[in-house]
Amino acid sequence: MAFSVDRNGNREYPGAILPVLGLSEAHFTLTATAGDQKVGPHTVHIRNLDPLSLTGPLAWMASTDVPWLSIEKTEGQTPDHLTFSLDPGNLEAGTYNGNVIVRSSTPGVVYAERVIPVVLEVKPR
Repeated sequence: MAFSVDRNGNREYPGAILPVLGLSEAHFTLTATAGDQKVGPHTVHIRNLDPLSLTGPLAWMASTDVPWLSIEKTEGQTPDHLTFSLDPGNLEAGTYNGNVIVRSSTPGVVYAERVIPVVLEVKPR
């Protein structure tokens, strides 16, 4: 399928209806106190942004890249949601960065991998 790239680097598919992995949140900045056991849950809605709903549901899976982030539901089909929580219990005061990564295995998906940066500010007790 032919496409063009706009000045922002986005692919454009004129006349095509393609599935697009969409998330309700782009980032999270959260605060916790050192020694807290669990912060959350926080919810992210996952959907297919196809404006005409012609491409159907998207299979998705989610993961994190740091041990203090945990996801309660790691796969599903759109429309759906995932929830994640933070466990700052073993973290000292400071700023920590992690990511929630959502991928779609459905063929032809635009933005098949989305990354949600999570910044955690741990305050001293």
